[in-house]
Amino acid sequence: MTVQRHDAMVNNKNVGSCLGDLFSVNWMEDSDAEDVTKETLQVQFKAVQTKTSKSHVLQWGDLDFTSDEVSEFEGDAHSATTSATENTAASAVSVRQIDLQRLYHQYTHATSGMERVAAGKKLQAEITSQLAVEQAYTRFIKLAFPGDKAKQQKMMTDRSVPNLPECELAVHRVFREQGHAQFDANSGFALQFHQYVVNVCADQAATGNNADLVTLARQAVDNSVVV
Repeated sequence: MTVQRHDAMVNNKNVGSCLGDLFSVNWMEDSDAEDVTKETLQVQFKAVQTKTSKSHVLQWGDLDFTSDEVSEFEGDAHSATTSATENTAASAVSVRQIDLQRLYHQYTHATSGMERVAAGKKLQAEITSQLAVEQAYTRFIKLAFPGDKAKQQKMMTDRSVPNLPECELAVHRVFREQGHAQFDANSGFALQFHQYVVNVCADQAATGNNADLVTLARQAVDNSVVV
């Protein structure tokens, strides 16, 4: 999740840029607002996790030190201040749509016809790319479970844990390499559809289905395939 302020000004110039991810902004605001000589890492984590409502903030690894005060890691040179008045979440834009939002901003804020045409072409190219990648992954699901609409829907909504890297990465490699002329499979928008691949790989492992998923991915990326 990213924070985008379209009225961002640097040296009196509107830069229309993403200024930070929502988690980091919330963390910095908490560090400014709280007395870090008294707030523990765990308390800060919970506060930031609650504020970061549009992405999944997680903890992992060694958590034995989370009872330590924040000041032991950030220093205690500053004292608590009032929190930012701006509603940070209100200006947040999903990382899945950040490219589209950025290009739309450029188009709507163009100051000349030439700039508007150039920005419009980039915006249209991004829309075309997003449609292409979504269609490719949808075709992959349909090819993997032809005629089974219930199963197709399940594969597009499940949240299987990615723990079959050989299968998942092999299929993703096809989308990345064979689809590069149509879309960027590693873009923020495209990566949301990798969950489809994770789900299909998990289903194959659970059911013993021996479908050649790499071949199906190649067919799905080929936009001449109709399913």
